[in-house]
Amino acid sequence: MAALNPEITAALFDPAHTCRTTRPFARFAWKFADAALDLFFPPHCASCGNPLPEFINKSLCLPCAISVRWIGSDRCLRCGDSVGEGMGAVHACVSCRAHPPRFVSASLAVLRYESGPARDLVLGLKFGGKSHLAKTLGYIMATRIAQTGLLADYRDVVIVPAPLTRGALFQRGYNQAEELARVVASELDLKLETRLLKKIRKTMPQAMLTEKKRRENLIGAFACDAKRIKKYQGTTILLIDDVITTGSTISECARTLHDAGIQTIVAASCARG
Repeated sequence: MAALNPEITAALFDPAHTCRTTRPFARFAWKFADAALDLFFPPHCASCGNPLPEFINKSLCLPCAISVRWIGSDRCLRCGDSVGEGMGAVHACVSCRAHPPRFVSASLAVLRYESGPARDLVLGLKFGGKSHLAKTLGYIMATRIAQTGLLADYRDVVIVPAPLTRGALFQRGYNQAEELARVVASELDLKLETRLLKKIRKTMPQAMLTEKKRRENLIGAFACDAKRIKKYQGTTILLIDDVITTGSTISECARTLHDAGIQTIVAASCARG
């Protein structure tokens, strides 16, 4: 386990590091539900499919976890991507020059999105119906947010997940970004707002498009709730998404919030492509 960052090791393989909630009853209910699910549906690794030991994470086995490129201290503060070993935290990187983040002052991601277990995790959460993966990944995201100082001040911070259209939400059954955001909000004891930002029109899948087409695809796709936005003037918005590649989705979400009067916006994602 020495190959993993301490926070990754704890989240995945330390039984003491189960997901917390601020309310004891909710914590008890969560553990009871976990035990019931494990009884009827024993957990397996989301990548290789091997059974997972009892009372640890429900996501990855140790060999698969080691093969993931987790983003640690060598990272870009602006876009959240990994940088060269030994560089530490830098204020801009190659990814920033290629795909500069817009309307977002700082970003964070916990792993590199690439073939293998990392891709299996992300796609399992996004399209595979494995919403339980958000529990472990959200815990790791919350831990990294706290450790890296992404949020300078926890007062007046509101967590907003990247939204889906109603059609996509109905088809998928859940919003993977919202599932991650729910865990992060619980871990950091922050307010979760799921009705502030809305996706108001269907768009082409971003993965099929070039960078330019991705930006054009999302123009006018999001809107803020006019009544709710008034409550959050002067707050910091923490945008949560599952994957950031070119940053088009997060940037357009942030632009929509910025145009509605939000001045401070940061972002966190499970994966960076």
